[in-house]
Amino acid sequence: KYRNTDIERSTKRELVTDEDWMEWQADYMASTLLMPKFPFRKAVSKLFREAGIRNDYYEIGTDDDYDLWAQILTQFLADIFDVSVTAATIKLQNFDFIRYKQTPYNVRLIP
Repeated sequence: KYRNTDIERSTKRELVTDEDWMEWQADYMASTLLMPKFPFRKAVSKLFREAGIRNDYYEIGTDDDYDLWAQILTQFLADIFDVSVTAATIKLQNFDFIRYKQTPYNVRLIP
């Protein structure tokens, strides 16, 4: 049996009930099937350039304005690819576009 940390390295949410697991699996599947690798990377790269981000990733906790932008980015990508915000977040994190600056409390700003 897999532990939730084995499957999803980038979330702190505990997957306790069967419904939690089914929802996570549906979001993960959506992130894989509905957001193909190359179109997703192209869309994110374009949005990063438009926002003035020169790196190929953004680190949450670096700048308050860009932290807010990162949350809006997730919603925007969800709308573009017609998936849930959670699915878009999973894809952003799995492709390492969104990283988390280490804080004393390990607070994550994107679910």
